[in-house]
Amino acid sequence: MASAYETLATALKAIIDAEFVTEGFVAVHDRLHESLGSVRTEVGISPERWVPWTRDRNTKLTYVLVQFYNRYDLEIDPEQRVDPLVIADYAERVERAIQTTQASTPGTGEMWYFDVDSVDFPQDPTGNKSRFHMIVVGRGDNAALIA
Repeated sequence: MASAYETLATALKAIIDAEFVTEGFVAVHDRLHESLGSVRTEVGISPERWVPWTRDRNTKLTYVLVQFYNRYDLEIDPEQRVDPLVIADYAERVERAIQTTQASTPGTGEMWYFDVDSVDFPQDPTGNKSRFHMIVVGRGDNAALIA
């Protein structure tokens, strides 16, 4: 049986790759360095943490970071304009795609469902808004308690 993280990360990669097949964006299983994005759009998926749910320790919450770094112009120019609507639209597309997909077959015990916990828009290295960080949380059986 795959780990909860593996199930969730594999599902997220498939969702993102399918959503952006036209643009050619492909997610990788890795934490991205903040400097990436000047050559091409980069998408990374990496673990953040997992914890038992405080209301029901039989449930494990698995948190995954999705880093989506749209291509940016490496030249630093205080007059450069970058439309934040572009990256906000990409984040919205990912969020909607996640909301319509199951992580695993219902009833398998691996991962019941997952959803978006938060989306942040950090600045790229030039000070513009061309990227987002999304935290996705998956819920499933706590393997530490359930045999």
